[in-house]
Amino acid sequence: MRNAIVAKYWDKQFARMEGDNGYWTNNVIVAEHINTLMTGENTRWLPWLFHSYFGERTFRSALSVCCGNGSQELDMYNTGCVEQIHGFDLSPGAIQSARERFSTAGIHDAAFRFQVEDAREFSAPDHSYDLILCAGALHHLRDLESTLANMHSLLSDDGFFVLVEYVGPNYHQWTPLQLSATNSILERIDPLLLRNHQREFLKRPSRTRMLLSDPSESPRSQEIPHLVRNSFRVVYERAYNGTLIHPLHPLLNADLVNVDDEDFDALVRSVISLEADLIQQGVLSSDFIFMVCRKSPQSRHSM
Repeated sequence: MRNAIVAKYWDKQFARMEGDNGYWTNNVIVAEHINTLMTGENTRWLPWLFHSYFGERTFRSALSVCCGNGSQELDMYNTGCVEQIHGFDLSPGAIQSARERFSTAGIHDAAFRFQVEDAREFSAPDHSYDLILCAGALHHLRDLESTLANMHSLLSDDGFFVLVEYVGPNYHQWTPLQLSATNSILERIDPLLLRNHQREFLKRPSRTRMLLSDPSESPRSQEIPHLVRNSFRVVYERAYNGTLIHPLHPLLNADLVNVDDEDFDALVRSVISLEADLIQQGVLSSDFIFMVCRKSPQSRHSM
């Protein structure tokens, strides 16, 4: 029952997110900011990872966990650094889109494989990957320990495990400081810059509502950094914030995103700046993290 609800929700969600300017990373200003936090350069994190961090290393086989509709996987393949991509996701609609995306791009069938699979049941007997990517995947999983142990066993000895994740409050139960800071901003904004020109305030979503719409949404997100460090050796780590702008952005006027509206863009930059200051001062914590890991000789899960 749970899997059916999650699959149905994400069948629709993946398609909606691509064209939804209310989604924070679809805002060019936000995207440029978080990419700079992730890489230290004004460049997208994924090409930077392959061309700068990995130094053009070629990966024989890459696994994408909860791959979605394949857009990120296609970008990864197009770096020219990955020979074969294997992705899985619980959403049949997303997997179909991923297959079509690669086929439309003219990529040979032997270079990709996408399958409908539950992360809790995924296995690849007699196969290892020299790159495993979890981009927005782990925070949807409850059984993190066994999933990370499985990823550790699937990773080749000289491979890399890459994590791009939400690690904020479980079930989006925003902290009192997040709520007060975000709502203080919303209280002062010109209604023309707000969604439907209505002044709404950020509230914690009810646990019941979240379980009914998407029971996979961040059940143990706060524990991810600690558990990853227990399973892997972290060799690169950057916080990319999102503590205020992520929950605030859907409440803004999406019609003003990416159209060079001076007032709207100034607001977004001000929120980003305030968020960065509060995180640097230790008042707030970053809700998102970028990690590059190596296989630990003896992960605590394998001991």
